Amino acid sequence: MFMLAALGPEMERIKRLYKLAVFGLVLFGIGLLAGCSGAPGVTVKEVDQRHYRAIHSNWLMFQDDIDSILLLDSPSRLTPLYTR
Repeated sequence: MFMLAALGPEMERIKRLYKLAVFGLVLFGIGLLAGCSGAPGVTVKEVDQRHYRAIHSNWLMFQDDIDSILLLDSPSRLTPLYTR
């Protein structure tokens, strides 16, 4: 009987700690699921502009590569020395 009375406050403290841990995990889960949905961020127009710039830049680099392969890029001067 003495042991059960001695474990009473300890068990209450463990139960309280357990409830606090579960509550913290629930809050963490809600925050994880919600994400940054309510925070101001990037607009759809800005995302579209960024995608357009990336695609356009990739297309220009692709054209430069094709021009280099077909030797259509600008001709060289064939000498590293200064000529008049």
